[in-house]
Amino acid sequence: VEDADRLAYDEKTLFHLLNLAREKRLFVLLTARTVPSRWPFSLPDLLSRLNAVPAVEIGPPDEALIRTVMLKHFADRQLDIDPKVLTYLALHVDRSLAAAEAAVAAVDRAALATGRKISRQLVIETLQASAPTD
Repeated sequence: VEDADRLAYDEKTLFHLLNLAREKRLFVLLTARTVPSRWPFSLPDLLSRLNAVPAVEIGPPDEALIRTVMLKHFADRQLDIDPKVLTYLALHVDRSLAAAEAAVAAVDRAALATGRKISRQLVIETLQASAPTD
């Protein structure tokens, strides 16, 4: 159930879904931006069920995950990158998977446009060129 806290789900239907899953020993995955106790439901039995389920927060990706995702994007583009250059790039982008993908694309474009190998200097220039100006 996507965005359980933001979309107008019918409370009774969601309650029955949770009960059916429990009865059949199945799992239900609910995604949301807030914990169930803050959801705008009023059905007491539904709130009770939701408060009983384990909640896990997924935080922003760490540097290791960003580096791994970038390595995959470089590999998908059949590009080699020195591990030290990759680490530098991973440390200098926003902590999001979208930013990691965008950085790889920008570095690839810069390398193609200039005919240069991917290096730390090229990465620095690419990051400076894509930095927001005040």
